[in-house]
Amino acid sequence: MSSEQTLKTVIADLKSLLEQEKNCLLAANFDAVAPILQRKQNLTTQLEAMLLDPRHSSHATAFRRGLSSVVSLAQENEALLAAAQVGVKSARTRLQDIVNRQRNVGVYGEFGEKLLTPDAGVTRRKLA
Repeated sequence: MSSEQTLKTVIADLKSLLEQEKNCLLAANFDAVAPILQRKQNLTTQLEAMLLDPRHSSHATAFRRGLSSVVSLAQENEALLAAAQVGVKSARTRLQDIVNRQRNVGVYGEFGEKLLTPDAGVTRRKLA
């Protein structure tokens, strides 16, 4: 296999992984992102070594379009990851607000003061 084919293969594999990552992020399948990340890092390391090697660097200009598409896909996925982080943070905040409200649900004493009950939630019980 020539260096040109190897460089072409690494770029194609990287594009494929970035597309898989994008699909996982859009589907909120975050468990599948970690294995993709490891494979992506391995391919990125290979690509970097190939581009730094004088024998392979001469072929880099021929694959400039492929390399730029890898960069744009990576930037797009970075934006998706940032949006996912914001979404997760927002969901955590909302859940914490709900938990805090449930803790503040209580009963009132004979003089109108609110008696807080820890771990109280809104429940319906029949007492008779």
